Formats: sequence, C-alpha cells, structure tokens
Amino acid sequence: MLVELFVPIVLFCVIGAIIISHIYYRHQEREQILAKDYTVEEINMLLKSPGKRKVWLLSTGIITISFGIGLGMGFLLKDALGGESIGVSLFIFVGIGMVVAYFIGEKIRMKDTL
Repeated sequence: MLVELFVPIVLFCVIGAIIISHIYYRHQEREQILAKDYTVEEINMLLKSPGKRKVWLLSTGIITISFGIGLGMGFLLKDALGGESIGVSLFIFVGIGMVVAYFIGEKIRMKDTL
C-alpha cells in the first residue's frame, strides 16, 4: 500500500528534477556563450543549430522503433519458448538501437561539419 503511494510521488519528483536541470544547464550554456563577446550572427548560429535537433529526433525514433521490435520479439519468444524472454529481448534490441542511433548520428554530424 505504501509503495503504491510513493511511485507517483517519486516519478513526479524525478521528472521535475530532469526538467529543472535541463532549463538550468541550458541557461548556463547560453550565459557562457554571451560572455565570450561573439557577434550576433555567431550567437544565432550557436543557439539555433538545427543539426542537434535533427540528430536527437532521429536517435529517439530509432530507439523507439527498436523498443517496439524488442517487445514484439519478446512476446513471440515467450509464446514459443516460455519463460522470461521479454526483458532479455528488450535489452538486446534497445542496445542495438542505441548503437545504430549513435553511428548514424555521428555520420550526420560528420556530414554537417564538411
């Protein structure tokens, strides 16, 4: 009974801490950029680089797809073999998705710098 009460509270606190730390560190980064006496064009280029968002969205999509494939394969293997194969297949496919997302992101970053 006590666990059921603490799960939403802890979840809310963790999500709030993540959002607050993201806003704080983004503010710190922008403050450091402004302290270096860049021109207006250089500041706009640093703050609004579309490459970061494009790579982040692509990575999120790849990891989400690999999660879905891992979940589906886990259910198929559970029906075929029995046992707890859902967790194992999730870890394997999400890990593969993270590696693929990393290499594709690096390829895009290298292409953008050239």
